[in-house]
Amino acid sequence: MPVYPFKPLQGAARFSRSALLLAWMLLAILTCAVDYYAGSFLHFPILAVIPVLLAAWHNGLLAGLTLAILLPLVRLYFAMVLWPTQVEAGEALSNAAVRIPVMILLAVLADSSARKTRVLAQRVSEIEGLLPICG
Repeated sequence: MPVYPFKPLQGAARFSRSALLLAWMLLAILTCAVDYYAGSFLHFPILAVIPVLLAAWHNGLLAGLTLAILLPLVRLYFAMVLWPTQVEAGEALSNAAVRIPVMILLAVLADSSARKTRVLAQRVSEIEGLLPICG
């Protein structure tokens, strides 16, 4: 039997979709907390990308899109309400206007890649099931 370096969803498959969604939401809240405590001058946008990608990969497009829109809006709220003297309004709005479409694109791409990987894994297992017949 061939050995594959990557089995899709092998580790996460043992958890329910709702448990995974809760984990990604908690990760998003942790990301917001790190973003808040880092202040207005330190930006960690890669932290916001991780929950979006994981949610889109494991829970589908809707979960990924939800986080892709909410996380930049939370950052915009921080900039406009909690740090109004440190961040210009135009700068905060333009950052959100750039981050939201980029995060949406990442969620769409992650969901598309996950769907194709699942279909491919199913096809490979079907073909592996036929191998003993052919031999």
